[in-house]
Amino acid sequence: MNCAIDEVDDVIRKDFESMPSHLFQDKYKEILSKYIASLSKEKRNTALARISSVRSFFSNEATEIKLHGIPKPEMAMNEHRFALNELSKMRLVADTEGKAMLSVAVSLGWGVGNFLRLKTEFVREVIGNADEDGFASFDYRREKTNASVRGILTPNAVKDLENYLQKVPKGQEYLWKIRTKTGLNAWLRSLCKEAGIKGNGSIRFHLIRRYVFDLVTSQCGVYEAKRLVGKEIPLSDATYLQNLEDRFSLIVYSSTHSCFEQLNKQYLYLEQI
Repeated sequence: MNCAIDEVDDVIRKDFESMPSHLFQDKYKEILSKYIASLSKEKRNTALARISSVRSFFSNEATEIKLHGIPKPEMAMNEHRFALNELSKMRLVADTEGKAMLSVAVSLGWGVGNFLRLKTEFVREVIGNADEDGFASFDYRREKTNASVRGILTPNAVKDLENYLQKVPKGQEYLWKIRTKTGLNAWLRSLCKEAGIKGNGSIRFHLIRRYVFDLVTSQCGVYEAKRLVGKEIPLSDATYLQNLEDRFSLIVYSSTHSCFEQLNKQYLYLEQI
């Protein structure tokens, strides 16, 4: 496109407003087809994520562009699968911020983007409204898909955040010092190494999200897991998920007794989310 990078969005919007719809479709279908071809050497899921982001912009800001040759998603291979005792070891060696990051990650099961976009004052308000059992729940909207999320922080996650927030300087907009996906993955791998965890595959932050989703699915159900981590649910089904917090709390308390001998009391929040 014959414009600066920071002008692309506006140019597309202006074209949408000024061009006949069939000409707009033809122009950007050609551009996006070339973009898809340029990603042919990327991993399939990486290419799909980039294409999906661009298509999402067109759908939200202009009109949907129908394309061919979009790569199909593939199951990631050779990735580590976290176990409860590993997360406990990692928390043991983490510093104050690291403990908060890990406990929040295991409570929410969010993807990298939304996790990094958590804002300090928003989190202060959320944990300030914790219930009598120590849980802090809140509504959120996932930016990538606009899916509705019911975030739930466990009592220990709330305590870890309270400890961490005492050290956060005034004026720090975002909750975490790490601001990039690369930095977050590097932090997690470093924490694993310090805890003596030998990965049985590649290690990245998204695997905590997978751990949470699998755990909640097995204990509560797939819809409850989707609601918690921010996966899209048909509106007709989401209507029946109003008592998620009650089921969540019940599972936490019933599971702590059976696992008590395995972990120190300070890690009980990791037994079931």
